[in-house]
Amino acid sequence: MKRYLLVADAARARVFCREGLGEVEEVHSLAHPESRLHPGDLEEGGKGEQHESGATSVRQTDKPTDVMDKEADRFAQELAGYMKELRMANKADAFVVAAAPNFLGRLRAKLDDATAKLVEQTVDKDYTRASREEIADKLGV
Repeated sequence: MKRYLLVADAARARVFCREGLGEVEEVHSLAHPESRLHPGDLEEGGKGEQHESGATSVRQTDKPTDVMDKEADRFAQELAGYMKELRMANKADAFVVAAAPNFLGRLRAKLDDATAKLVEQTVDKDYTRASREEIADKLGV
């Protein structure tokens, strides 16, 4: 059985693989540097402001959006696509996912049904800075 372990936060993911009873090996690393930027440094569309004629007031016409949320969603979509590719290439029999709590929900929402069924375990902890041995121990694989 080939089991993939994905540890992630909104800006970085590390992918490990364990085949059968073999050692856990790091096989891939993905980064999303936009998630580390200051929100003001990210390009966004217009403000959605409407100036009232004959008055000095400005009214907000669209909902405020958090660019950091958008970047986290983009990275979650990228990771879900990566997991789907592994599944479709018959390279993965199971997944274990550990992610920062707020990012784990985003990632779950982006997984297609077939890939989500291969997720054996989820852990709402950020282990992106942990060693390979610590990750294998904490995730019990």
